Amino acid sequence: ANLELANIVKSPFARAPHAGAVLTQAGFIECGLEGVDFSGAQWSQTVIYMADLRSVRFGQPSGERCVFTQCEMAGLSFAGARWLTTQFMEAGLEGADFSGAELTGSNFKGAKLKGARFAGAKAQRTLWVQAQLDEARFDGADLRHSVWNQAAGQGASLRQVVLVESVLQQARLHGCDFTDADLSYVLTEAGRVRAEGGVELQELRRESVVGPAGHMVIASPSHAAAAGMMAGASPQGIAAPS
Repeated sequence: ANLELANIVKSPFARAPHAGAVLTQAGFIECGLEGVDFSGAQWSQTVIYMADLRSVRFGQPSGERCVFTQCEMAGLSFAGARWLTTQFMEAGLEGADFSGAELTGSNFKGAKLKGARFAGAKAQRTLWVQAQLDEARFDGADLRHSVWNQAAGQGASLRQVVLVESVLQQARLHGCDFTDADLSYVLTEAGRVRAEGGVELQELRRESVVGPAGHMVIASPSHAAAAGMMAGASPQGIAAPS
């Protein structure tokens, strides 16, 4: 099916066969998509808003600049998928699997990520502002230049993650495991980020967090830089403190 540029509002598509569909710049607003087969679909600038996608078949998707705002996507598997500069804002992604996925530039603002898996994901320049991260697993993920302002969660695992030049202002990460994570030039606020056993991040010994060859610098960004981060700007351009 060729749905390029289609704009579909509040229409039932339940269990419709759309394998291999062209979805370039298509929009689905509050549509019933339960059981739809989108395997092999062409995803580019596709917008899906307020839809239940938990039973949709995505296959091994590859897309960019797509939008899944306020969609229910709990338990879906996107392991090894490619979603570049894609919006998952306020999406329900509890238990979803993004292991090994390419997520560069994507936005998970306000997403519900309890138990979600991002192990080994390539997620540079991603936004996790106000995301709910309880028991999420990011082990080995590349998260450099990412923004985590006001993110919250307990028991998340961030072992061996790369968070170089990331921003974690007002983040509440209680009981999270940062073992061997690279936190070089992370920007945060004193007393805001907690790691293993509730110990303040600034008080953790370097070798227990970054490894003997690494280093960790905690500093507060300028007001201008902070304003840019809150507005959703990429933190890539922030100069590392000397």
